[in-house]
Amino acid sequence: MDIFIGTIDQNGQIVIKNHDWVKNLLLKKEGKEIQVQIKDADTRRSAAQNRWYWGVAIKTIQEELIRLEGLDYSKEDIHHYILNNVLKTKFRTKTVMGVLVTYSETRSTSAMSTKEFNNFKFELQVHFDRKGIIIPDPKENNFINDYEPTRKTS
Repeated sequence: MDIFIGTIDQNGQIVIKNHDWVKNLLLKKEGKEIQVQIKDADTRRSAAQNRWYWGVAIKTIQEELIRLEGLDYSKEDIHHYILNNVLKTKFRTKTVMGVLVTYSETRSTSAMSTKEFNNFKFELQVHFDRKGIIIPDPKENNFINDYEPTRKTS
């Protein structure tokens, strides 16, 4: 599915944020029927960001750790390493019904906005670059956008 990102101005006009990409896409659809669906934008990280994280970043780290150290870590092992060492996971404990419960206070990557995730991508690349592991940039056009809808408060 191709996604147009934009806002509606005070005159009811659509203001497309990724205009050049949309224009090129529409030119490819010339003469074809299309369907347009309008919904509130999702501020969470994009599907392209998720694919890059698990399919490029973590896979690259896995392959490089095998090459550099001879160690084969699972994707989950690497993800938790990243949570602890790049995002700096903070924990707190509390006794609930007589049992010590541990809470993670760090925001998960899946709860990040597209902008937050893009900043995280940069921090991740810098962290691993210092360890001699180069994580390539995403190749997808829709990896990040500058659209952050205002959050509704009730």
